[in-house]
Parts: sequence; C-alpha cells; structure tokens
Amino acid sequence: MREDYDKIISCLGFEYDFSAFNQSGPHPLPHMRYTKFPHIQHTYESVQVPGLFFAGTSTHSLDFRKSAGGFIHGFRYTTRALFNLLEWRFEGVPWPSVTLSWMDMVPTIVKRINEASATYQMFSVLGDIILINDEDKTFRMLKEFPVKLLADIHKHTGWNGTRIIVMLFEYGPDFSGPGKDIFRETRATGEPSEAHQSNFLHPTFYYYDKIPTEEEMNAVERPEVLPTPVRLHHIVEDFLTEFDAQISHILPLRRFIETSLDSDLRHKLSEECFELSLTHQTPPLACQVGYLRNMGLDILSM
Repeated sequence: MREDYDKIISCLGFEYDFSAFNQSGPHPLPHMRYTKFPHIQHTYESVQVPGLFFAGTSTHSLDFRKSAGGFIHGFRYTTRALFNLLEWRFEGVPWPSVTLSWMDMVPTIVKRINEASATYQMFSVLGDIILINDEDKTFRMLKEFPVKLLADIHKHTGWNGTRIIVMLFEYGPDFSGPGKDIFRETRATGEPSEAHQSNFLHPTFYYYDKIPTEEEMNAVERPEVLPTPVRLHHIVEDFLTEFDAQISHILPLRRFIETSLDSDLRHKLSEECFELSLTHQTPPLACQVGYLRNMGLDILSM
C-alpha cells in the first residue's frame, strides 16, 4: 500500500438478524428466494406477522435486481409510500392526490416525467396513477403509488376509478444482462416511431378501460411489469433524460392521451371557439372549459 492504515473496515454486505424478533410466537421469516430480506407483501407488511411493517433496505425483496429499493435514493420513496398506505389504513386519510381538467393532463404529465424523482429512481415499482372521470372531464392523479397493488387501488388509497392510465419509468428488456453489449451499435434509438425499442430508462404509459384484476396482476411474468393494457405508449429514450421535445416527446404523448380519452386536447383561440360553437353540436373540450365557460355557458354540466 502507498499509505499506512490503522484499521481496515470490510464492507461486503450484510446478513439480516432475525433473532431480534421474539421466536416464541409468530415472527418474520426470510424471503424464500432472497433470504437476506424479510418475507413481505407489496404493502411492506410481514407475511407471517400481520400488522408488522418494514421500511428501508429491509423491503428490497420486492424489487431485488429490479429497482433501487435497497438503497437510500430508492427506499426514501418506498418509505413515503408506506406512510401513505398506513395513513389510509389506520387514520382514514386518502392517498394524496390532485384533480384537474383533461385539458391539463398533458402539461401535468410532461412536468412529472421531467421533474419527479420517485418514479425515476424506483422505476417499474412506483408509478403515477391517473383516474379518469368521464362525467366532468377531469382526472385525479395519485403520485408514486406501488403499481403491484393496482388491483386493489381503492382498498389502499380510498379513491375509486374505472378507466386509468399508469405512468412508469422502465428500462428496455435488452438494456443489460449476461452476454449483452451495452455499447452495441443498436443499443439506443432516437426515433419516436421506434420508442417501443428504447433500452435506456424512459417513460411508459399503460391505458386500461378497467382496473386489472388480482388474477391478471399475478399472471404477469418478467420482464413485463403490468398486465397487457388496452393501449401502451413509450416515450423515446433521451440521453439527458429530458422528455420535453415538442415533436419527439410531447406530440406522440398528446395523441396517445387524446386517443385514450377520445377527445381533442388541442388549445383553441377565442375566434376558433366562436366559429366552432356555431358550426358544431359539441365544440372541442378546450372551448367548453375555456371560451364557453367564460361566456357563461357550461356545457359539461348540462
């Protein structure tokens, strides 16, 4: 060695000390496959001891070699998710949410995929859930929800919905692995039409016309994350993870949202809304929530 040392600390991992729990009654056991972690459910609750919850690195059995739940940059967000689950279960406080007009959906999503840390760090595990309300053309967004609990979202959040959109960050299935060259010539794509072939971490969107059942969730096999949706959209990967290009990122996203909602989300000038209101039985949504409402006509409530 170039320098002298008094002590050397070996940091080669850890073994979980299950002896800390009383062994005379029901007590947590190791996960059957990942034995260094307790066996827990996706609610972070012990399988063997109902009412006993785990946080931090102890929860990594849920996403071992899949996401970042074993490290501080990941489990700081799963711990917050645990807090929200417990708030609803024991205090009756619904999962934090925001309700906005359909017209605000695309800008809200673009802001989230470019700024949100939890869904980026806990890729494939925590996702933003959009609950679609067809009556008043609004949506409710639940941020950073454990997507493996999707089948029982009402049970775990206090919020109901039928049509939903799930926003996740995912790697492509060929990003890395044994025998794969991560520097191969075809590793990356920059074409929006090839967004589904993106390998680097990128946003994906799952549209369901009804919430997947528990049976459908249990039938999902790796590398898939969620059941097959009615409609699936990938935003093309970006080297700087900046998903704000009008043509490459936002336009394809808007078209996906419009198709899912069956609604035109383009903004209109007042002159356009005036003409469309005179020539169409149902003017575009932008005119309904903007121009016409400002004129004292609320078509959505009629």
